[in-house]
Amino acid sequence: MDMYFKGIDIEKYRLQLVEVYGSTLKYIDNQTDELCLKAVKGNGVALRYVKKQTEEICIEAVRRDCRALAFVKWDIPNSVAYKICMEAIRQDVDSIRFIDWKIIKNILLEEQIFNLCIEVMKINGEYIEYINWDEINLSDKCKEKICIEALKQTGYALQFIEDYKKYEDIFNIKILEEYGDSSEVIAMKINEEWLFTIGCQDNITKEEFIYRIYNENGGFDLEKGINPHRKRYIEFLEQFFEEKTDKRFNIDDIRLEFITKTRDISFNLILGDDVK
Repeated sequence: MDMYFKGIDIEKYRLQLVEVYGSTLKYIDNQTDELCLKAVKGNGVALRYVKKQTEEICIEAVRRDCRALAFVKWDIPNSVAYKICMEAIRQDVDSIRFIDWKIIKNILLEEQIFNLCIEVMKINGEYIEYINWDEINLSDKCKEKICIEALKQTGYALQFIEDYKKYEDIFNIKILEEYGDSSEVIAMKINEEWLFTIGCQDNITKEEFIYRIYNENGGFDLEKGINPHRKRYIEFLEQFFEEKTDKRFNIDDIRLEFITKTRDISFNLILGDDVK
């Protein structure tokens, strides 16, 4: 065996090996920080085989792969644990699914847990689904702020909020239920402006919504029978224009007044298969 490795720099060989195959770290007894760092940079989940985890190694691991968060040994200072969780979330919001709230709540302060949740909501409000309210036991005030932030990002967060009725009042939420070929539409008033969530589009303006109705996937023309189901969207939208006038808008009124305005924003829209 000695003859076989004669002339080979074992340490250099190990570094090259773990860089490509991070999981081979589990077969190495004499682990150095350099070796472990190289391993997690190549494969974040290799953190599970790191015997002596450091802040730097953990940070690099979660940067590489959010799943590494599940293998952090939480026998670390409060500030380090918070930094690791925040870094993981900022790199990949999906990290929240790998947070063990039962452990974290005994390490982090309520303010720190609140900040982590708010950070997640700012990125994607639908991830409110993965917050374990029973485990983290935040105050009602903190919980309300998190829910509000989630709804500001997407109306779809509503389905994951237990006491959603309270937020229906806060945002004056109105819902058009899915029917036939038409999708569900969630309307919310945020900062005095009505915003709409439909398909993959979160909180778009009335003008954007109207533009998409008349321009995406063949557009809408009731007389020609083009996407007739979209009439439901127009009828749903009428109530949002009546707030500022006594005049009752109909389909033609909305088209003439708002399609003209949306021509200016059409070049800024990324069109997709969002309005059916």
